[in-house]
Amino acid sequence: MTEEERIFSGKLFASEEPELVAKKLKAHRLSQEFNDLFEEDIEARQSILQKLLEDIGEGTIMLGPIRFHYGCHTKIGNHCFMNFNFTVQDDAQVRIGNHCNFGPNVTIVTPLHPMLPLSRLCIQCYLMNVGASYAVMASSDLYAMQSLSRLATIVGLVQTLSYARE
Repeated sequence: MTEEERIFSGKLFASEEPELVAKKLKAHRLSQEFNDLFEEDIEARQSILQKLLEDIGEGTIMLGPIRFHYGCHTKIGNHCFMNFNFTVQDDAQVRIGNHCNFGPNVTIVTPLHPMLPLSRLCIQCYLMNVGASYAVMASSDLYAMQSLSRLATIVGLVQTLSYARE
């Protein structure tokens, strides 16, 4: 099983495998190229997004700067809006539906690192697939981020405990 197959099946994976590193470097380079362009460079920016993402819908706008960890694990629907500092750490699949709007400083994070000291010794992490299938408005609201952080910690702990039993 390849590391990417492990990612999509929700298993622990080694993020420093050469194939994954190459995909991350490509995404980081394309993100930077996008950020180096001005907002009025619409065609050049769209061209970069088409190379960067698995799929991007019609009429979707990203102001930038943007950062994608892999890019190729993210699909974005039609007529979405991403405000400044949109970050997606898409180790697992990220699916954003049509007519979704994101405020400034939004970060979508899929990996969960092991929580127990013994489990943290290995260079692997867990994943949570993330999706928004209908119109949503997101912002960097502290309370929402704290709630997501608690959820991620609980999910990570449960996964770590089940991995320790295997």
